[in-house]
Amino acid sequence: MTMMKCLILFGILLVSITVNAQKIASPQNKLKGLVSSITVQPYDSEVRFDEFVKGTPSQNSMKMFFDSKGQLVGEVLFRKYSLSMKFYDYDESGNLLREEYYDKNSLKYMRTYVYANGRLTERNVYEGRNLVSKCRYHYEGNDVHIAVYLGTGVRVGTGLDKLDQRGYMMEYDEKHTYDEKGRIIRKSGIQMTDTVFHYNAQGDLLRTEIYYGGPKPFRIISYEYTYDSHNNWISRKMQESEGWDEPKKITSVQYLERKINYKKTAAEVDEIAERFAQRKNEIEMSVLAKKKADSIQRVERDILRIEREHKFAKYRDSIRKSQQSFGKLIVKVLQENIEKTQSMGYYYWKAKNSLQTIKKVEIPKSNTYIFTLQDKTTLPPITFVGQPIKVSEFFEEYYNEGLRLPDDVVYYCRISYTEDKEYIIVFTASGSAYANEVGFLIHSLSEDLYEVYELNGRIVKKIWENFNN
Repeated sequence: MTMMKCLILFGILLVSITVNAQKIASPQNKLKGLVSSITVQPYDSEVRFDEFVKGTPSQNSMKMFFDSKGQLVGEVLFRKYSLSMKFYDYDESGNLLREEYYDKNSLKYMRTYVYANGRLTERNVYEGRNLVSKCRYHYEGNDVHIAVYLGTGVRVGTGLDKLDQRGYMMEYDEKHTYDEKGRIIRKSGIQMTDTVFHYNAQGDLLRTEIYYGGPKPFRIISYEYTYDSHNNWISRKMQESEGWDEPKKITSVQYLERKINYKKTAAEVDEIAERFAQRKNEIEMSVLAKKKADSIQRVERDILRIEREHKFAKYRDSIRKSQQSFGKLIVKVLQENIEKTQSMGYYYWKAKNSLQTIKKVEIPKSNTYIFTLQDKTTLPPITFVGQPIKVSEFFEEYYNEGLRLPDDVVYYCRISYTEDKEYIIVFTASGSAYANEVGFLIHSLSEDLYEVYELNGRIVKKIWENFNN
């Protein structure tokens, strides 16, 4: 009986994560190099006429942050109109102690873990900060006795698992086989099934075969990868098929792309990880402010603005010292937040990965704007240095030899920014090949952290008119 069964007993549906507190045998490969963050972009792939179709980028994506030990410290989940965050804490031995999931500045669920002699002895699940379930683990040799409780303390179930030859937890009637590199290559005995794992030269899972008592696999899951210079995969195609007859029917497909950010030193990686961890404290401060304030929206807005100003002040000097970093940020945002689509013979600009949409703008004086977000939060007055210039003109001053943008982005996109470069405004100017305009406002927190707000068409038109006057 594994940890996941504790959730099944209570019928609790929680978002899946990429780390485990208890050691469970997995074919997942480790990252190579000093990775500080990974942006994962899924595609809306599908099966047509029994063939794989890659599809277009999904409106949902994810960014993961790591420390210098390769431990996942947090995730940002981007959705069409909102985002959520996950935070992970570890002890000195690398055991997961706590995981927290925040959505809309509110703690939705939390899990905590207790260990003794390197083994998991207790696991607690909370909704918000209310305990809803507890699992306790007691070890006798290789046997693992599990007791399951409600948050009220009532025991509702027990189970028995065991540890395999490498100390990984498994079902009691299960058997594991490993290769000479310590990778699991077979799981057998689970409901009369055998699962066989095959790996490629880079150590990534290449093929999973599931047998139901016969000589041939009934289900096959295959993977195809492309790699970067560190031998980490940057794109992965997954295809699942099943059936006794050949060719098997394709039942599921998936396509993922990863943008991996490397650093030169462990100190740089840990600095970014620490910055991300600080976001949890900011969220908790805003939640506390909500409870104490008479006017929830006003106090939350003020607290968040103060925190943003304080956070940015810590990095302002470093940003001003390196104009190249500023240019790199512009390229990164353009690459990750704008794309073009085609319909009826025209190209259309499209913004993506935005935190919120700006619904209203006030212009108290020339080049100064007060933006109101979709959730009615008002940003502080923002004054830009002047009329927007073409990206091509911008890069005459800030060009980075290692970065490239499509020619149409360089030609049509225009930018302006505040004197301290905390806020940057980017929008497209329609050319003969394009049928619309798109704009977005960037709030730069550091080289690796920024927030993007989309401008609707009406706002873009109003700003253009003010700049032209």
